[in-house]
Amino acid sequence: MRGLEALSLGTPPIPGQAIVRRPGNDHLATLGEILRRQGCESLFLYGGQGYFDNMNAFCAGND
Repeated sequence: MRGLEALSLGTPPIPGQAIVRRPGNDHLATLGEILRRQGCESLFLYGGQGYFDNMNAFCAGND
């Protein structure tokens, strides 16, 4: 999970609770958002159970 948040947000994994499980984790500046402004198209494929590790809510809240 820490690797997924590091890839999507472009931040190193931090100690403590994972960002994807923290309340209020929507509308964060993601790497895809920054690259989109530069004319790039990004794609994120996830093969896990999104409800298990809160990836559904995290991805929906961060486009």
